[in-house]
Amino acid sequence: MKPIARGQLIVVRDKDPKTKDSFRVPLISNDKIEEELDQLETINACLRKHCFSLNLSKDNLRQIESTDYDDGLDDQSTDINFYRTQIVRICSWTTQ
Repeated sequence: MKPIARGQLIVVRDKDPKTKDSFRVPLISNDKIEEELDQLETINACLRKHCFSLNLSKDNLRQIESTDYDDGLDDQSTDINFYRTQIVRICSWTTQ
């Protein structure tokens, strides 16, 4: 598994208050940003080392996908996403 590129680990987004369109804001590097990037790379390196694999047929995967994994804690079912194996920090806000 390839690591996420350092430039993609922190995503800053803003939203135009008139159009409600979301857009990506360039990340300005500073010591705090570099420290957080270092931490994300360390965490992701650990996560990549501990990946697991499941020996499931396509039928088994379809069965899992169609099953409602309701934990009973809220009105939403809990989805299992095996594609998310690393973390990214996303910062969003709306300009006033």
